[in-house]
Amino acid sequence: MAKAKKLGISELREKKDLARKMRRPFERDWYLNMAFIAGDQYVEYALEPINRLVEIEDVGIRALNNICIKIARTEQAKILKTRPVPTALPATDSEDDMYAARVIDAYFRYLQDEWNFDRRLRNAVYWLVATGNMFMKWYWNDATKSNQMAVISPFDIYPDPYAKTMLDMRWMIHTEFMSEDQAKEIWGGVKGADVTQITTSATDTLTPVETRVFSHFGDGATNLPGVVINEYWEPPSPSCLDGRFIVFTDQAIIYQSKYPYAHGRLPFTHAGHVPRTNSKYSASVMDFVRPLQVELNRAESQIIENRNIANGIWFIPTEVELDSPVTGEPRQIVKWNGPPALNPQNWFVTPPAMAAWVGTEPDRIKNTAQDIVAQHEVSHGGVPGRVESGQAIQLLQETDDSVLTTTIHSVEEAVSDGFMMAALLFKEFADAEIVVRAYDKDGMIEVDKLQKDHIALDLRVRVQTQTGLPQTIAGKWDRVLNLLQYEVIDPKRAIELLDLSSEDPELAPEMQDRKNAYRENKKMLDGAIIRPEVWDNHDVHMEELDKFRKTEEYRRAVNADPPLAKKFQFHWDQHEELRAMVDQKNVQREMMLQGQAPPGPPAGPPPPGGPPPDQGGEGLTSPQPPAPAPNGSPAPVA
Repeated sequence: MAKAKKLGISELREKKDLARKMRRPFERDWYLNMAFIAGDQYVEYALEPINRLVEIEDVGIRALNNICIKIARTEQAKILKTRPVPTALPATDSEDDMYAARVIDAYFRYLQDEWNFDRRLRNAVYWLVATGNMFMKWYWNDATKSNQMAVISPFDIYPDPYAKTMLDMRWMIHTEFMSEDQAKEIWGGVKGADVTQITTSATDTLTPVETRVFSHFGDGATNLPGVVINEYWEPPSPSCLDGRFIVFTDQAIIYQSKYPYAHGRLPFTHAGHVPRTNSKYSASVMDFVRPLQVELNRAESQIIENRNIANGIWFIPTEVELDSPVTGEPRQIVKWNGPPALNPQNWFVTPPAMAAWVGTEPDRIKNTAQDIVAQHEVSHGGVPGRVESGQAIQLLQETDDSVLTTTIHSVEEAVSDGFMMAALLFKEFADAEIVVRAYDKDGMIEVDKLQKDHIALDLRVRVQTQTGLPQTIAGKWDRVLNLLQYEVIDPKRAIELLDLSSEDPELAPEMQDRKNAYRENKKMLDGAIIRPEVWDNHDVHMEELDKFRKTEEYRRAVNADPPLAKKFQFHWDQHEELRAMVDQKNVQREMMLQGQAPPGPPAGPPPPGGPPPDQGGEGLTSPQPPAPAPNGSPAPVA
């Protein structure tokens, strides 16, 4: 097989220019959509002498009734209504694969906290609504030895122009503008990188409207000094077996190597809004709303013009001298000097009345726009006439939301593919064992030790929606109470869905015990001996301990350190004895209240304790309090 052709700076610039030319027809809509959402709606995209966004001059009255921002924000809220949660699926039903999936799930929770994933997803969905395209980058940071995720603007992505879809990409270029010092700091520690080639480059000047809308690095006249860093990614292929990764500026190559990731995928995922047939770029609903926004502004401007001249128009001869200008204000007195033959009454002309339909034109345009994007009254908090049932309103809302099914699925696919790459990068580059910390919704910390050799390469990742409940308080209560009434969920789950457990922990008293039991199990896994307290909820602690002893994690730990099983059994026996002690005191208290003599202490030694043999307690008996810790164990932990 012939050796792959080496790419020089001229070939890289040619690839980028060709990708930009193929992308340029879509840029006009992207620029205008973003400007209209931001409220700059008297603008146009000038093709000559260069593709730029400029203001329209001499428009006259500039009415602005911004329905674009309302539709865009509603669209974002509908897409984010169900939060995508990545979940690892085991490759088989074996215990090893199930354990590997749980390890990856813990790692995914850690990454979401580290990345502030929800905030980044909101930023990504803005690009999805404004341009129709959302790009995310999933890569490994050698400096921090960690997975990273970034949201990429469509303006900074230059895909293979010959690919019909984003799944067919043979290569892709990602550009980023930064200061010269920042670029040298990033690449200065990379072996083989030539940072002497990083120099400040000239950039295009910005128009004032571009500075307002896009927050570029400029002051409305020029950009800040900086350099554009380009990353060329080409996965392995029959024509280039090792693939390519090249970092370059417009003048020179800074760094090049073979493709750095064993998974052999482009480190980018893409989600589309409104699919286009045989096109890698999707459309945005704003493409169809923007022309209606222009007509709405024209109609509003015409109404304002007619309102301003409704009191009539004055035509005053030049030979007439007025002592004050005519303003049309009530009871205004204006004196004039002029020929006696002139009649002031002839100077005033009453314009014809505005057609009645003109006043209803804005509402007609708004309704048309809402029909196009399927955002009717219920999507904006209104209720159609003669609709009173709460369930009927929810069904109407779901009808509006259903048109976003393909968009939401596209986002879920992009997120699941990205987290799959994160798992593979963790497997390839992470340390043998790392400690990760994640937080639950109540702010409680969860600590896990992850070993990358427990991760199977053939796992799958899918995205599950966190909740499909209505976002309004009234709608959420109505839906949850209906589920509770028909026994689809239990009261504990209803309290969680209504966010009552985080506002008032007393509503879920056993949750604290379950979390404490989880932390105790983790400490005992590290070899600690923990004595339970009398005030613990012993039933909950024993239930959580038995559940943990059935996991693959526990089985692996006991196989490596057999005495560990005695420590867990010791903890279980202590809970059982304390539970019996508390039960006996409760019986004594009840008998005393009824005037009966309390029973004496039980005769003889207590019965053997511990779980049944199939739960790991075979051959063990309950120690008498205070029971000694198992031989060779560290000091007990309270």
